Amino acid sequence: MCSLAGRRINERTNTQELTYYTTNGPPTEQMNPDRRVSLLGSTCDWRMSLRGAVRIALTLLVLTLAYPGVSVRAGAPEDSIRLVFVGDVMLGRWIGELSDRYGAGYPLAPVAPLLAAADIAFGNLESPLTDAPYLANGYNLQAAPAQVVALEGAGFDVVSLANNHVTDHGVDGVLETIRVLDQAGIAHVGAGANITDAHQVWIENASAVKVAFLAYDRTGGSVPATEISAGSARAANRMLTDIAGARQNADLVVVSLHWGDEYRSTPAGWQREYARTLAVAGADLIVGHHPHVVQPLEWLEIPGRDRPALVAYSLGNFIFDQEFSTETSESVLLSCQAGLEGVRSARLLPVRIRQGRVSPLGTADGEGVLTRIMPVDRPAIPAKMFSATVLPTGERDFQVSWWVAPEIRRDSAPLSLDVDGDGQSERVQLAADGACVLSADEQPLWCTSRQWQVWRAVLDDFDGDGLAELVTLAQHNEERGPAWGGMVQVWEWQDGRFDLLWRSVVGDYRELWVADMDGDATRDIGVDEGS
Repeated sequence: MCSLAGRRINERTNTQELTYYTTNGPPTEQMNPDRRVSLLGSTCDWRMSLRGAVRIALTLLVLTLAYPGVSVRAGAPEDSIRLVFVGDVMLGRWIGELSDRYGAGYPLAPVAPLLAAADIAFGNLESPLTDAPYLANGYNLQAAPAQVVALEGAGFDVVSLANNHVTDHGVDGVLETIRVLDQAGIAHVGAGANITDAHQVWIENASAVKVAFLAYDRTGGSVPATEISAGSARAANRMLTDIAGARQNADLVVVSLHWGDEYRSTPAGWQREYARTLAVAGADLIVGHHPHVVQPLEWLEIPGRDRPALVAYSLGNFIFDQEFSTETSESVLLSCQAGLEGVRSARLLPVRIRQGRVSPLGTADGEGVLTRIMPVDRPAIPAKMFSATVLPTGERDFQVSWWVAPEIRRDSAPLSLDVDGDGQSERVQLAADGACVLSADEQPLWCTSRQWQVWRAVLDDFDGDGLAELVTLAQHNEERGPAWGGMVQVWEWQDGRFDLLWRSVVGDYRELWVADMDGDATRDIGVDEGS
């Protein structure tokens, strides 16, 4: 058994502060930092001195152990960084009770590898970390200061405090929360000891890319900081000046906003206009929270800028004790690859809260939340892709992503490749009834069911295992099945036939193509959508 989380280097003291959580067994079990554990004949020594080394090791370990047949390659450019964003993080009330019962790592341990693998992991901290008395009227989301261990162990680097609960415990609560985060080596934005501190930009240098973070409360539910008193950064005219200043000092500007209407599934019109104003001012990524449910993403084309800005109006509840509905229990982890020129790609990983614990989902289980967060508009740039991955659970999946590039080289997918490991090439052929895979001597090995209308099909190795998968663009024939929309399907040869390995969320897909977008020598599946 090996720990998958629990590293942080306190950059103020250049020392390591290690907390270990196991990924199976009793949730209270913790690992001794001096313990060395044998895994499949290899030895895991978790006493590492560099944050980056730990993150790389964790990512490779999870993927390699979860599915040995999938090769893991590091194909990202040297100036590329990975940013991970999540929504509301609430560690008080019932979540706090479960943490007291099962250990501080209980709520976040299943997703810790995903956060730890990022260069920068960000979330909205909805619960003040303080023992100060509650002074507001409404919901008390207070979490004990000791709960910071959950954030630290999961791999958070920076959190927003700009929300409607940050000042629920007065000035003392704000200052204690900041002090607790500082001691844990977790940065914060959106609140401070005075207005200057509250509006302070946090800039991180990662892989030669400067990333600036700013955060603001747009709900009006917090007490704004003043020249002499602690409080939040409220969204006002000063915000545009902050963003413009960050634009001058960073390659990428991230703006976090606590805004919108609770439990509303779409952003209001004023939010869309506001987001465009922020993007014009210099924001590359706008990350929202407060509604407790996800809302559709949007890519904004800004005159004078060669790349669109990405707006996540609401990422929903990442961890919260609101399991009363599917919508409040499901959210996504937004993973973005960025470089000196801005956002290069964005990928979605659905997650679900069950029994006070958040866990990753595959596309099939996460279809509902993925459907709810899909962009309504379908711009030509960025391109929509599906890329092979392995979840921490070991489940193989193809995650939806968007790639921003003025020109994308669409590779010609071969129609003949070895699908069954016999050393001979098979080929795919479209027919009136669907798609058939033919052997080297042109005999049909397998054909799609007559319930499927298939209009595109390719053979290629999409998971790096050396054998080709069959990818089809298909929909149910209305006469033989439900009138579903189109979907991308990935089929894998197993025991003398093709089995459905994965299917996408239903969409208006018109064309199928392949490209290696991330430089890992493995093809990604691209689709063109209707306008």
